[in-house]
Amino acid sequence: MVIAAVLSPYADILRIPGARAFVSAGFVGRMQMAMIGLGTVLLVRQATDSYGIAGAVGATIAVANAIGAPQIGRLVDRFGQHRVLLPAMAAHVAGIASLIAAAALDVPTAVYFLAAFLAGVAFPSFGSLVRSRWTNLLHGTERLQTAYALESVLDEIVFTFGPVLVTLLATTISPTVGLLTGAAFLIVGGLAFAAQRATEPPVVKTSKRVASAIRSRGLVVLALVLIGLGGVFGTIEVSMVAFAEEHGHEVATGPLLALHAISSALAGIAYGARVWRLSLQRRLQVALALLFVGTIPIALANTIPLMAVAIVVSGLTISPTLITSFALVEALVPRAALTEGFAWLSTSLGAGVAIGLAVAGHVVDATSGHRAFVVAIAASLLAAIAVLAGRRWLSPRPVAAAEPAAPAA
Repeated sequence: MVIAAVLSPYADILRIPGARAFVSAGFVGRMQMAMIGLGTVLLVRQATDSYGIAGAVGATIAVANAIGAPQIGRLVDRFGQHRVLLPAMAAHVAGIASLIAAAALDVPTAVYFLAAFLAGVAFPSFGSLVRSRWTNLLHGTERLQTAYALESVLDEIVFTFGPVLVTLLATTISPTVGLLTGAAFLIVGGLAFAAQRATEPPVVKTSKRVASAIRSRGLVVLALVLIGLGGVFGTIEVSMVAFAEEHGHEVATGPLLALHAISSALAGIAYGARVWRLSLQRRLQVALALLFVGTIPIALANTIPLMAVAIVVSGLTISPTLITSFALVEALVPRAALTEGFAWLSTSLGAGVAIGLAVAGHVVDATSGHRAFVVAIAASLLAAIAVLAGRRWLSPRPVAAAEPAAPAA
């Protein structure tokens, strides 16, 4: 059967000893990634009665994470996953606890921002850690693409259900419970992940200091691509809410956004199961061209049914772009800086989402939700231009003689 043929490569990689354990732990740990932003906004909004303060505190977490995630990745590359993950988790949980305490007490507004900064800057990127393990296990094989596809699909699932769960807990019990639940996911998943020592990538020994991954021009190009892709995400999220309200069907927002995530996940599964003959660079160019074309229908749709069709078309272009971008990191960045390289892409995606939310939000206020979708077209176009302008820097780096690896003791 077709379905069995598509799913077979995924079953194969999950049979690798230890794979199911670290994938499951990483999935649980990254649930916090999709819950912390909205959970923080709901908590601070209730405590301060101000959406402005709540939004600014939520943005502080995103900015702090953009600063901290690549540095945590760099430390992981140097000292090993378990040595860095546990103290980072402890600092992150301390930041979350401080936020909850600030909401329960009458404290100056600045305390919220300090706690949010700590929670954000120490927030480990589980997606980067898991992808590093897959790279260590499957480097140089066609199955690595399948592993990256699996991780992109799991990201879609996390971002589909995480915000729903934290909102449900915040509205039916309390925002504190919503934020604590996200932290509990991180603690349980993180401890289980750190315990999987057999699949932890070894620390790569080098005779000289390893330069930061972001010094790779190819990685800079990919970061710009992910900022553009994040801009598409952010724009669709805020514009879809306004679009549904303008058409008198606010309740349609959730199903429409779910269609986008589901179509992206299905495209990712199909993409990862296929053996491609095109080079990674060419695949990324094609994916970004399709992303640009795929965003146009959502700006043209003027009814809920038409939007449902358009959003499915747009979703089909998302996962192939993500999967190929992360695969190129593995080809462009030295093994000794790989986790940092993955973290830069995750950070860039988050930054793009924040930019898309802000810009599209202003356009919605000035015009309408329907017109704000043009921001998504602009973001996808900028991503396509970035990869075309920087295509010469996306050629895989020469393979140098490998140095002996030291286990992460």
